Amino acid sequence: LYGTIEGLTDAQVRHAFDVNVFGLGNVTRAVLPYMRAQHDGTIVNISSVVGKVSSPVLGWYAASKHAVEGMTDALRLEVKPFDINVILIEPGWINTGFEDVALNTLKNSDDPDCYDELKANFEQSVRTGYEGGAGPEVVSDAVLKAIESDKPKARYAVGPQAAMPIRMKRLTTDGMWDSIVERMTS
Repeated sequence: LYGTIEGLTDAQVRHAFDVNVFGLGNVTRAVLPYMRAQHDGTIVNISSVVGKVSSPVLGWYAASKHAVEGMTDALRLEVKPFDINVILIEPGWINTGFEDVALNTLKNSDDPDCYDELKANFEQSVRTGYEGGAGPEVVSDAVLKAIESDKPKARYAVGPQAAMPIRMKRLTTDGMWDSIVERMTS
């Protein structure tokens, strides 16, 4: 779901939240009674690096992934007494064809013309990012590593470009981070 906050429709945003947030919540609620009863289980939620760091044109998508991050953090603590692990996978640029679907959304968003240059720069940045991205096997490898671990980490940043932006955002002020993102999207 790529497009400006102003340009995407309520229906598009609701669909993204239905899939990324409410769908995940519904599946989680369905399995938790069984996991609690057996005092064992592992839940692996897939977020994105944009669950931690956003940029222009990713606002609504990032909002849905921020929600996944918040749900996962809360759930991890809620079910810990029942010996249920809750793990978050945060992929960066992963070559799956996702970018073509997302960029198609960007082309079809109803953004005012004043965003044309921003969108063109963003599209180029996305294409460049995905060219250097890893294959989907890095995500499946991270999931496997997490579920096979006796003491899994709470979160796994996955892919060559995932950990650095998360660390950089943590170590910079908002103004510094904004300057970095503005340079990347201009």
